[in-house]
Amino acid sequence: MVLDEAGAVADCMSAFGSAERELLKVARAAPAQRSATLARVIEADVIPRLMLARGLQPTPPTTRRALEVDEQDIDDFAAMMVALDLRRANVIVASAVESGVDLETILLDLLAPTAQRLGQMWVDDEMTFTDVTVGLCSLQNVMRSLAAGDLAEPKTMIDGRVLVAATPGEQHTFGVLVLETLFRRAGWDTVGMPLADSDEICAAVSRRDFVIVGFSLARESALDELARLIRDVRAASRNETLTVMVGGRVFNDDPGLARRIGADLTARDGREALIASNNVVCSRVKTH
Repeated sequence: MVLDEAGAVADCMSAFGSAERELLKVARAAPAQRSATLARVIEADVIPRLMLARGLQPTPPTTRRALEVDEQDIDDFAAMMVALDLRRANVIVASAVESGVDLETILLDLLAPTAQRLGQMWVDDEMTFTDVTVGLCSLQNVMRSLAAGDLAEPKTMIDGRVLVAATPGEQHTFGVLVLETLFRRAGWDTVGMPLADSDEICAAVSRRDFVIVGFSLARESALDELARLIRDVRAASRNETLTVMVGGRVFNDDPGLARRIGADLTARDGREALIASNNVVCSRVKTH
């Protein structure tokens, strides 16, 4: 790839606003520090911006179809992003949509893994910092193209409000943005707080009546912190029957941790979270 690093960064950074300063810090950091710094920026700042296209409301297809992709397909799509081959990438995404693949599947099975793969390839020295920067910019453009063609309201509305947040201090926030999109697409009144602190989350649940509050956590070392936050959220909540759901790698490894820190439910992925949340609403309707 024939691009000088400074030029490529300058061309792409306008897509990310305040992320420019953070990414330039990565470029200037000592080699030994770049891995941790880039991982933080990608998860906490750059990647979430891929999901923040305003008005992203897909039209649910009449027939759902799976998107059959494997690791090689993800690698190929990542390579298209780095090569700025947006025409080919958009053709692939458009073909998937036209064949009946829904937005949820495209987000979870293609775009999210591609973003994660780009970051991992830099950490593993398979790709330069410039390549990752260009690739993420390209992926954001693909997301915007997808959003521009899918702006209809969901067919059905769920009588419930959900707040999804990362445990304060978490660097892995991309999953929260994906979850926010999935809930909104399914008709939930959704509030996403991927970068909020504990006080902001408690203030939110004190002002509005949420049926479910969901937290993501990857670090086992933060379990006690999340347990305290769950207690504080329950105390602040306007809804006395609030359901707290947790997810993330630490709970996938040991689902029993969810109950031990005071949560009601755990889900392995976005699909499980949506199903479990819908079941909560349905069960409450039946008991009233």
